[in-house]
Amino acid sequence: MTSKGVHHVELSNDNSYSNFAISAHSAQASNPFNLTYDYGPSNIDILHNLVVNGNVPLYFGVELSPIFTFSSGLPYTATTSLQTPGSASAPAGCQAYFNQCYPAGYSRDSLRGNSTFGLNARLSKTVKLREKISLMVLIEAFNIPSWRNRGTNFFTNVDVKTGATAFGLPTNTSNTLRQVQLGARLNV
Repeated sequence: MTSKGVHHVELSNDNSYSNFAISAHSAQASNPFNLTYDYGPSNIDILHNLVVNGNVPLYFGVELSPIFTFSSGLPYTATTSLQTPGSASAPAGCQAYFNQCYPAGYSRDSLRGNSTFGLNARLSKTVKLREKISLMVLIEAFNIPSWRNRGTNFFTNVDVKTGATAFGLPTNTSNTLRQVQLGARLNV
């Protein structure tokens, strides 16, 4: 009998807690003497991404163009209200020369958010007004099922003693729910 292991592939790792932002005020590293302290998944490290779209001709010259998207969860970082480097209440190992500290047991972007789904569609019809002039009338709908995609919108503070008992629970923030818009485009 043989067993098969699960193979996990990390697509993108880096050591930048600031997503490689440039600053003239300070070094962009948590620990300036150990740049691997911030090493972990990039904040844009989507492991799986699927997009399915098409263009379906319907009756009377009307076209339907649906788009379905799926993305696996993005990484995010646990936080603590005790992040002051060099203070008596800083997490274990947080030295005075650190720029920021991660909670004990966590590193940068060591948590993953929820997967996100999307279903958008457009109905359009083009009407010819003259030989070289036409008018396209369209109806577009976004997030048709009104899915509440949480993504990385979770409470990240791990400090129970400061009242952050909601660690890991979703916040009330989500993407915009269903939207519908009407439009027209004149082609000359």
